[in-house]
Amino acid sequence: MTTTTKGFKQMDNIQQNKLEFGITYVSSSYRDNEIYHFTETFSECWSEEFCNRYKAFLDGLRDKTIKSSSLIDVDILKEFQSDCDNRYDIDYCDEYNRREYGNKALYFKKLSDHVKSLLDNQIAPSLNYIGV
Repeated sequence: MTTTTKGFKQMDNIQQNKLEFGITYVSSSYRDNEIYHFTETFSECWSEEFCNRYKAFLDGLRDKTIKSSSLIDVDILKEFQSDCDNRYDIDYCDEYNRREYGNKALYFKKLSDHVKSLLDNQIAPSLNYIGV
């Protein structure tokens, strides 16, 4: 952070657009497979740069390079939260799938709820200054 002449501290842009992940991903064949499939739903309207960053994040989860203390881009977290919520809806809320995947899908609900909480509690991006 740098101090401005008005006595406020300006947040670094890098820190402002990233949040600490705050959870340790626990691997399983079901979870890793589903996270791998998140890349199959890439939207055509996403930029190549975003797709590459999101894929790197997902790969990092599976290979355990993403830690609880890792700083993750907010836009990546938003997409991840949406994908986790969608996976939970498909595998738990659908009665047919629930028989096979129900308990496994609860982990995606846990991830979704955690990331949603992070995003809901973040400092609004338009607030560039905080009081000293």
